[in-house]
Amino acid sequence: MRCNFKHGGVKKVERRFILAPSHHHSLEIAMYYNHLSRKERYQIFVLLQAGKNKKEIAQLLNRHPSTISREIKRNSKPNQAYQAHDAVTLARKRRKNSGNGKPIESSVWRQVEKYLMLYYSPEQIAARLKKVSVQSIYNYLYQNKARYEQFKP
Repeated sequence: MRCNFKHGGVKKVERRFILAPSHHHSLEIAMYYNHLSRKERYQIFVLLQAGKNKKEIAQLLNRHPSTISREIKRNSKPNQAYQAHDAVTLARKRRKNSGNGKPIESSVWRQVEKYLMLYYSPEQIAARLKKVSVQSIYNYLYQNKARYEQFKP
């Protein structure tokens, strides 16, 4: 996940919050970020047309230069200059298609349950099956908490 982190401070935006490890051991930094708005995408387009570079645009929009660079790279059509309308459409399409991948088949969950009853850890199960992640197993256990209380150490 990428964020807008300015050296020496944290940009406060209410939309998203993550804890990210810092460069120092045992210290986490609160990092806030938000998605570029439609208005910001049009501002990027106008500023590029006016001959501004990515760093200047970042300063004007109070964003990190890497945010502007990623935006232009991700949301420009191949062999074309950045167009705000295209950028909005591409970003919306990517967001719509994000989220969960393919659903896990019930046969895989039956195998997961079999290993849980044999007291395998989610890490061991995920390593054996390879079709399900450790996090998916923990989510499954959390959703079916009452059913699996007996397997807690």
